[in-house]
Amino acid sequence: MKKFKYGTSLVVSGVMTLAPAIFGAIPAQAAPTGGVPAPYAVAAGCAVPQQSATTPTYYVDPDNGNIGNNGSLTSPWDTLNNVLTFKQSQLVNGATLILYGRPGGKTHGTVQINYLSNNNFITVENASGQTPVLTGLQITGGQNFVFEGLKIQSIKTDWHPLVYIADQYTGVPAKNIILLKNWISSQDNVSTWSPADWRAKASQGLLADGRGGTSCITINNNLFSNVGLGVALMADQTLFISNTINNFGDDAVDFAANNLVITNNQITNNLNLSDGNHNDCMQGQIGPTGQSIPGGNVYNNITITRNVCIAQTNPRLTFPGTIQGIDAFNSNWNNLVVRNNTVIVNAWHGIAFASVHGGIIAENTVLASNPAVNTWITVADNSSEGTPSSNVFVQDNVSTALFVTSAAATVQGNYAQNASLLVNGALDYNLPPGINVGNNDVIPGLYGQFMSFNPAQLVYNLNLTPNSILQSHGSGLVVVTSGQ
Repeated sequence: MKKFKYGTSLVVSGVMTLAPAIFGAIPAQAAPTGGVPAPYAVAAGCAVPQQSATTPTYYVDPDNGNIGNNGSLTSPWDTLNNVLTFKQSQLVNGATLILYGRPGGKTHGTVQINYLSNNNFITVENASGQTPVLTGLQITGGQNFVFEGLKIQSIKTDWHPLVYIADQYTGVPAKNIILLKNWISSQDNVSTWSPADWRAKASQGLLADGRGGTSCITINNNLFSNVGLGVALMADQTLFISNTINNFGDDAVDFAANNLVITNNQITNNLNLSDGNHNDCMQGQIGPTGQSIPGGNVYNNITITRNVCIAQTNPRLTFPGTIQGIDAFNSNWNNLVVRNNTVIVNAWHGIAFASVHGGIIAENTVLASNPAVNTWITVADNSSEGTPSSNVFVQDNVSTALFVTSAAATVQGNYAQNASLLVNGALDYNLPPGINVGNNDVIPGLYGQFMSFNPAQLVYNLNLTPNSILQSHGSGLVVVTSGQ
């Protein structure tokens, strides 16, 4: 990877270009930010940072500072970890901390925040032209923090991810934490790593653990690269928006929380680490404890919109993996919206859910990059622990295949190359090309509706051809990859 550019138009040189049109207005159904403008978009009901002319600013320089200094530009403190340990009383009413540092210089260490509750936000950001490096960020009980423009990097030494947000039952929930424009990775260059190296060295990116009241976590416009698991979103009122996860060896996003929004993210280049896992772009989980209850855990108000997941865009990927799309095989999902996503993967499950109660799976584009599989959109009745699905709409999608087995699903207005649907109460596995069933069209040559769809060359141009019949269907996101 040669270049990382912050902002809404992301270019990873030599890998992929996503047209800026992908970042248009978020559909009204998502309502992810409660009307708060960027950059401090937060989940609805969460606190928004407010800076004023009286907010003090301090400087932190691990190469030239000392914790005994006064924190001014000419007399900086030394490391962020020391500042948050020894200078709390000066920061509790709000402050801006300007960090210095560079790759190869002294780092700010693994920053540990333990039950530190601020009356106003503490904003930690990089100085202009500087790349301060943290070897980890562990928040175990802390409120009202912004971390912006930092590099958080180290190889795995224990179970902790690079960013860990929890409360450890300290009585001070982790709340109102914002991560903005950070680069989170195990190591810059992993081109020589074998699968065994990946299993031993790759850190997890982020865990937001919802036990004990952790909530209001915003993860906005960050790059996660060269990691095992990308992120685990287990805290209520989490907003995961405009992030990139690239070159990863496990799931990209795991989720199990209430009032969760996952929108405008880009996921590319999954690896096969020979560890027996089935990897997913996004997978709903049992929850942070790993334990379920009779009838299954219940999660409410999950919105997954305008994301792009592509199994592989880099032709030089060392050991490409097999990856599923957006799915959940555990728990119950109430008021679920999966809309306007583009999924190009090489496994059967493109978008797959069960135990959905009040759900919309609409206007997605799901395509198979492996011609040997029919990557599908599917809705089933029961997850592993959940209760039968109810009141689900599957509509206006474009997919290599439809495989909907739940009678609770209303399936209409979809286009697919292959389809298995309920017809008169019975599942018909052999709907012929050209048929219209329940206002769903089975069409041969689906990929010919796009300007280019060439998995062998990793070239995808999902602009529609001039005479395409798919207008007003599918995600509508303009996705272009170069395959170079």
